Amino acid sequence: MRQRLWLIPAGGALLAPLVTWLPMLAAKWPWLGLPPYEAARGIDIWHMQAFWLVVFCLVALLVGQRDPWLAVGLFTLGWGVFFWGGLIDVTHRVVFLGGCLALWALRQMPSEWKPMVVALLAASGAFQVMYVLQQLLGYDLLWGPMVGGVLKPHLQPLGTLGTVDATAAYIAITMPLMPPWLLPVAAGCVLKSHSITAIAAMMTGLLVAYHRNWRLTTALVTITLALVTWTYRRNFMYGVAVLPSTVSGKLGIWWFGLKDWAQTNPIHGPGVWAQRIPALQLERHYQPTGEIFLEAHNEYLQWLYETGATGFALLCGWIWAHRQMFRDAMVGGSLAAVTVAAGGFFTFHVVSVGLLGLVLIGLATTSDTQEATPCGV
Repeated sequence: MRQRLWLIPAGGALLAPLVTWLPMLAAKWPWLGLPPYEAARGIDIWHMQAFWLVVFCLVALLVGQRDPWLAVGLFTLGWGVFFWGGLIDVTHRVVFLGGCLALWALRQMPSEWKPMVVALLAASGAFQVMYVLQQLLGYDLLWGPMVGGVLKPHLQPLGTLGTVDATAAYIAITMPLMPPWLLPVAAGCVLKSHSITAIAAMMTGLLVAYHRNWRLTTALVTITLALVTWTYRRNFMYGVAVLPSTVSGKLGIWWFGLKDWAQTNPIHGPGVWAQRIPALQLERHYQPTGEIFLEAHNEYLQWLYETGATGFALLCGWIWAHRQMFRDAMVGGSLAAVTVAAGGFFTFHVVSVGLLGLVLIGLATTSDTQEATPCGV
């Protein structure tokens, strides 16, 4: 197949001179549904869109040799860019394209390199743990007075990612890769973030990683639940849990987005949430937490909103086809944590966390068969 990929750019060279006619078709027969570009400007727009179609098809065929679900998704996004690229923001589609190409590259990694990469990811997570600890102690080495910064009275566990939720998610995802002796300290940092999503991701990842070591699993679950109860003790009244405002706010915005999707079906591909929902919030005076939600804080719901039922079906098919990655001997627990984190945070819209998830997926799918042994032990 790789030997025939040259057919795509060659075909694009034949297609490009013909797309200049499409503005005329759009003007003559509007029922075709083609974008109504002004003729002179439309020639340049269609040329660029034809180029992007070539690139999307090329990458789709490249990754499709081992990942047909991903290839279909790329073809779908590529056709969307071809037909509507001049009327929509294609930035998210291009980033998705780059991520697919990066995933293909990761899958070419020789198996003997995998332990070293896993160790480096664990070290990166451990670094965030150490950095959060010194912030909790009232200092910030890289952003503090040493480099001209001014510390706030109460430092938050921001790590080097700049936000509490992102740092907590990063630590939770890398915890299954860390040595057991570091886990209590890392767990304390995640709990200190008060991020329910990160705490759930941490618990899920550790359960998957240590599910065959029942003593350690029982200890981890017991200690974590006790600490979570202590952390949120003020949210429990007379035995009834009161959801924190951040959780109720997210639930509210999810329902807000779902209703808009069901009523208007604003499907234009990745990126449409940020273009539509914030403006809709302002128009309808809906700000449950006083915030504008540029992202849905739920990757699954946002993907459904932006790509529709077809895109969501492709996502489900892709996850099912690669379900063995959650049993990977080294990174299965971390991938389980990524899956949970994506349900309450815009995991793949933050570069640091998104690239981490991408590398983990690549590590778990470099081989068609992964040994189903517990991670971290």
